[in-house]
Amino acid sequence: MEKKIRHHPTRECDKCKKVYSYKDFKLKPINLICKPCRNLFLNKERYRKNPEKYRELSRINHIKFKEYYKKYNKEYHLRDYVKATKKRYRQSTAGKCADWKSKVKRRYLESKGNVTKTEWETILKQHKNKCAKCNRSCKLEMDHMIPLSRGGKHSKENIQPLCRHCNATKYNNI
Repeated sequence: MEKKIRHHPTRECDKCKKVYSYKDFKLKPINLICKPCRNLFLNKERYRKNPEKYRELSRINHIKFKEYYKKYNKEYHLRDYVKATKKRYRQSTAGKCADWKSKVKRRYLESKGNVTKTEWETILKQHKNKCAKCNRSCKLEMDHMIPLSRGGKHSKENIQPLCRHCNATKYNNI
């Protein structure tokens, strides 16, 4: 049995009229020119031959478009419009949530003291890996006896292990 020789389909380049296989063309039907012609078409070869000229053109275009974008920004992004949208966001539910989260984070950062992983493990050992309120052994969370919102500190003396249920019911009470 004879082996069939498989030939790749070919196409003629519209620009240089040479015959190439399909793999040398882009898959889009718009591009009917080969890779070497496409590189010339995209100024790659021209840029390689005379880069100073193209850098100068690029610099000039950058200056022109910079002025255009300045004008565009003045027309559509006025200060009053930005202030109004920021105010609307702060009054929305999402804005209030973001504000509350940033305040909580700020309190954590401002509070003096820090609890390391080893200190947290010693607190758990003191309470025998059980909730300090209901005495159940389940997944425990760090709870501040005096909440940070009420002026408590994030230190070893102010932390107790509580289960999720007890921590949620305690809320920010002392």
